[in-house]
Amino acid sequence: MPIPMDDAERRRFLTEATAARERVEAALAGLVRDRDAVERELRDGRRADLFKRVTGKSSLDRAVDEARRTLDSLERAIDEVRRTGTTDQGVTIVTVIRAGSIGVGSGAVLSG
Repeated sequence: MPIPMDDAERRRFLTEATAARERVEAALAGLVRDRDAVERELRDGRRADLFKRVTGKSSLDRAVDEARRTLDSLERAIDEVRRTGTTDQGVTIVTVIRAGSIGVGSGAVLSG
């Protein structure tokens, strides 16, 4: 069910969700960079990532995937609020904004 927001809540949501999106984008870029460096080191040392061998994905692959999903959720919520002034995507985010804080570390943008 969509959560209606007044103008102040909508502005705050967009400001804070956009800032959270920027933090997630920066974290994602760092994760990709780190994953590539680790894979290069493993390849150069002729070593295998045992976690990846067993599960099919490395820990960094999983972190990159989660960051991308978080980014997608934020994008959908931001787009929906811009279009309609309400959001289904950002229910958890709106609840946290109303409570007074949002951020990647709070877990608020990791669910939705």
